[in-house]
Order: sequence, then structure tokens, then C-alpha cells
Amino acid sequence: MVLTGGPLYDAMKEWFKNNKRRIVLGLSYDGTDEMQDINRTKSSSLVDKKFFYENWPKQPIKMTISKQTVSNIAEGIIDLHNNGFW
Repeated sequence: MVLTGGPLYDAMKEWFKNNKRRIVLGLSYDGTDEMQDINRTKSSSLVDKKFFYENWPKQPIKMTISKQTVSNIAEGIIDLHNNGFW
């Protein structure tokens, strides 16, 4: 399951966490918070990256590149790596 552009609410997060051995969530996050906000209408504050990292640390992230963020690809990848994603 790939979640794209929507917040996970506490009840949903608890269910996913309790079932993380039976389900894998993928995160779509576009690099830095600024890149996420450009591509997905100021959504960076709605995404709990720590939740995804703590529960599915080996799950890759989908990073969308747009004409507004293409010049920052390296910065975005480095930022995600610095936050524990690979």
C-alpha cells in the first residue's frame, strides 16, 4: 500500500503499527520538506516520517520529481538519507 498525500490519523497509525508484520506501507515523500510542500500543496507537516521509519525502516520511499524541484534532487535524497531512509 502506498499512501500519497494524506495524513495518517492516530487510530489508523495504531492499527497499522499493530499489524506491521502483516502489512507494509510505502511512503511517498518528495525529498526535503520544502520539496514536499512545492509538489504536494504544503503537506510536509501532515506526514509523520518518523512513524514510517520506525515501523518499516527498510521500505523504500517514492520520491516524485517536478520541474520545480528537479534542481534539488541530490539535496532531497541526502535529506531523506539523513532522516534514516535509504
